[in-house]
Amino acid sequence: MSSFIVSSTSTSRVNTLLVVVGFLAFATIYKLLDKRKQFEKRPPLVKYTIPWLGSAIQLGKDPDGVFKNATKAFGPVFRIKAAGREFTYITAPEIISAVYRDSKTFEFTPIRLDMSELIFGISKKSCNDMKNIDHFLKYHHEGLSAKAVHGLHQRYGPFAYDCIQNMMINFRATTITKLALFIKPPAYVAALYTFFGKTYPALESYEPFQIFDAGFLLLQTKLPRFILRKYLNAREKLTVLTEGYLTSPHEDCSDFVREMEGLVRNEKWSSRDMANFFLGDIWAFESNAIQAVYWIIALQLQRPEGLYKIIEEIDTARDSWIKNNSNVEDETHCQWILEGSFPFLTSVIQESLRFCSSVFSIRLVTREVTLGGYRIRKGDYVMCHTRSVHMDNDIHKNPTEFIPERYMGSETFTKNGRIVPNHSMPFGGGVSMCEGRHFVMGELKIFIALLLSAAHIELDPLSSERPQFQWARMGTGLMPPEGDLFIRVTRRTSTSSSR
Repeated sequence: MSSFIVSSTSTSRVNTLLVVVGFLAFATIYKLLDKRKQFEKRPPLVKYTIPWLGSAIQLGKDPDGVFKNATKAFGPVFRIKAAGREFTYITAPEIISAVYRDSKTFEFTPIRLDMSELIFGISKKSCNDMKNIDHFLKYHHEGLSAKAVHGLHQRYGPFAYDCIQNMMINFRATTITKLALFIKPPAYVAALYTFFGKTYPALESYEPFQIFDAGFLLLQTKLPRFILRKYLNAREKLTVLTEGYLTSPHEDCSDFVREMEGLVRNEKWSSRDMANFFLGDIWAFESNAIQAVYWIIALQLQRPEGLYKIIEEIDTARDSWIKNNSNVEDETHCQWILEGSFPFLTSVIQESLRFCSSVFSIRLVTREVTLGGYRIRKGDYVMCHTRSVHMDNDIHKNPTEFIPERYMGSETFTKNGRIVPNHSMPFGGGVSMCEGRHFVMGELKIFIALLLSAAHIELDPLSSERPQFQWARMGTGLMPPEGDLFIRVTRRTSTSSSR
């Protein structure tokens, strides 16, 4: 009897132990499965109703609203399907920084090569050669570094001055015109002359470049050629013009172009591929910079004070420089601008870039990884949506407003009590950050200072037309205007500022 009691007690203890062990094992397995489930969890997909089109219509109407609402609903990592393609978008500055830092997991080189072939027409053979030309890309980066662009700025000043003065020949009396027609051609020509010299057919290339630039996004879609014919024809005209330039004497080009041309020739590329390589640079130098010039003037003109504060700052800087350099004859070019202080104009430039830019930094994922708690698969495409940071209420006060003084103070941009170093990313970031950004910042300052020294510009009071962002170009940098401003232009006969 006692033996039975002992056996029963032992069995009870064993059963209890088994239950405990089983429970612990189950809890451990559940925890592991839960972790795996979390890791396998894909970023949420923004809902849509029409197959293939996806969210394309909503993005065309209100892209800022789409990204703001998606971030609010799902957090800073989510998927959007549009026009048959699906991408994972990131809207948080800290996650964007993580993607930019990890260039091995989030790779840009395959995308760069695809763009070189599809958009700029470089042959597949030459694109494959580019994979191994480290010295080639290294010089391209060094040739446009902050230290190197000083010489380019000194070249740019006289060209910009001449282009503006030639334009102003037609404005001896007050003239009403559209801002884009007035401001974009001289900005385009001055930049081309700076890099390629006056032997490049800049004026002849202006119209086909505008058409090619308008088709930039479509050219990488692999749509049938008959749909892309207009843009391909424009590219062909640019290729022919650039190939003719490269095969003719052009000793007046910049050191940057001369060095890059030598490196490309050493690779034994065809003259056509060389021309299309430089077409990529021409697009980089021209597409966003001339839009920035436009928006700086357009946005400031629509404010009550107009251009008065910028003109006052420019006149003060110029008069001060001439006073201290009375024996120097070159005050009409750009040395006074390069040496001057322009805190308000600099803030206007920075705010215009924040307000008007839309950059999608695209990356190919090379290995399975986790972002924001979601699984990103190898072969996925990740988009860093920098405009979401620009429009974040927690980082910027009244982000949907153009505030020209925003960058004049010592304001620290923070979110959740932490400083946000990358609060403004108009040039993208990481390995795909615009290499021409150092040149562009000086270019904008020089052109605006020279322009407003030569011309008095004000809104035409009889016109109510106002430009809007051309949302179809979101993701590629500075968005072009949809519509325009009518302006009244008068040649300035004095540098004294007047309201």
